[in-house]
Amino acid sequence: MQTFSRSCLTGRHAKCVAISRLRSVQAKASVHARWCLDVRYGCKAEATALLQEWVATVGSQAGLTAANTRLSSGWLGVPESRLEMEVSFDSMADWEAFLSAVPFQGHKAWSQRIQSMVVDGSPVWQVHRSEPLPGAASSAAAAAATAASGAAGAAPGSRSTGAGSSSSSSSSSS
Repeated sequence: MQTFSRSCLTGRHAKCVAISRLRSVQAKASVHARWCLDVRYGCKAEATALLQEWVATVGSQAGLTAANTRLSSGWLGVPESRLEMEVSFDSMADWEAFLSAVPFQGHKAWSQRIQSMVVDGSPVWQVHRSEPLPGAASSAAAAAATAASGAAGAAPGSRSTGAGSSSSSSSSSS
């Protein structure tokens, strides 16, 4: 069932269509789940290796791959002791299916090995929904079409300058 904003009911058809398109794009938005944990001082390298092992052994049995998983560690603006595993899913249902598919015994055994390195109470899942930028898909398609037409129309051996060869400046001073 599709809902309409008040502007749709007052005759602003173009806005109504835009809202409808945006909702259909948002329905296809992806979910990014981050497993964040802080490790004790001096344990970062070993904990990172264990998290990589978890992805390769336990996580892979639940569907994790190099294509949908990313590991990162704190650098700027976050504690250096922070480790994060970010996994991309198509929907919340896929994320919930992943959690259900994690093998209990394998995860428990791994958890016992890493527990002394993790700061108590720090592990947390953060789940984000990606929000598409309006026009991002059409802008990417237009850029690809422009690049393809420029490459097709260029003479052999010539170089395309991209957005034109004008060297004038359009900046103004206040």
